[in-house]
Amino acid sequence: ILWFLYLLVLKKASAQEGGGAGGGNSGFATLRFPSPAEGKLIFEYKEVLFMKEKFCCFTGHRKINQNEMIEVVYRLGDEIEGLIDMGVNNFISGGALGFDTIAALSVILLRDQGYRIRLIMALPCIGQDKLWNEKDREIYALILKYADEVRYIYEGEYKDCMRERNKYMVDNSSYCISYLRRGRSGTSQTVAYAQKQGLEIIRL
Repeated sequence: ILWFLYLLVLKKASAQEGGGAGGGNSGFATLRFPSPAEGKLIFEYKEVLFMKEKFCCFTGHRKINQNEMIEVVYRLGDEIEGLIDMGVNNFISGGALGFDTIAALSVILLRDQGYRIRLIMALPCIGQDKLWNEKDREIYALILKYADEVRYIYEGEYKDCMRERNKYMVDNSSYCISYLRRGRSGTSQTVAYAQKQGLEIIRL
């Protein structure tokens, strides 16, 4: 299913580029945030995600039960479309393997169908894919190419970069679509924090 979504995005992207249409934003904005480890500001910025009611983030496990995969993909698409109908037009993905990747590809596909929505990639650090296999890195590169905006929380690796990435996504959203099946996980911690911050949690 994941490979199918990737090929579908790739096919649409190739067709748009061949026809001169602007599919996505190949010249995406890359914003880098301050790293405590370096003690300096990498990119001076003012918070721009100020209309939280129009933002939704995703959180989910890296491994998805194969028996649930098709249902998860369809339900995810339905929930995103439902939020679009409510005026949500910005979707934040953390760029991890598994659910984050499916969510990002789904947003790209819906955007290419004509929905006026944006995909924001909030990444924990530069090079988080360096230990991934070739196929996963290829999919990741495509997502970054066609994202509307890419934000790095830290420039280099930092022990809490994943947690800070999750916190950033929640702090800038009013909705959170989650795929949660296991406790004591980064996903469960993110959902708990989102609940504490008053986000509407949509569970798949």
